[in-house]
Amino acid sequence: MTITGAIAAVGLISGILSLGLIWRRRSATFTGVAALKGEIERTRRECLEQMALVAGKLEGMERNPRSVPDFPAEGRLGISSRARALRMLRSGTAPETTAIELGLPVAEVRLLEKVGNFLASAEYLDEPAGPELSRS
Repeated sequence: MTITGAIAAVGLISGILSLGLIWRRRSATFTGVAALKGEIERTRRECLEQMALVAGKLEGMERNPRSVPDFPAEGRLGISSRARALRMLRSGTAPETTAIELGLPVAEVRLLEKVGNFLASAEYLDEPAGPELSRS
C-alpha cells in the first residue's frame, strides 16, 4: 500500500466516523426534542385544567354574589367593609385585629377609626363638623 492509499484510507475511516458521530448527535437531538414536546404538551394540559377550575369557580361566584369577598375598586374600602370595620372598632376590637379579620391594611383601619371617632365627637357638638356655608 502506498502513502496516498494510506492517507485515503485514513480519510475514509475518519469520514465514516464523523458521519457516525453526526448521526448519533442528531438522534440524541431528536430524542431531546421529543422529550421537550412531551413536556410542553403535559404543561399545556395542566394549564387547561387549571383554567377550567378557575372558570368553574368564577361561574359559581357569579351565580352567588354573596360568596364574593368585598374587594373595593382602586384599593378603597367598600361600603360593607367600612361598615363592618366601624362596627368592630366601636365594639372595642383593636384595629390590628379588625384589619386581620377583614383582610384590610392596618393603616387603613386606623385611619377609619380616627375618622369614625372624629365624626362621632362632632355629632355631639353644637357646631357642625365642617365649615359653615353662608348664604348670600
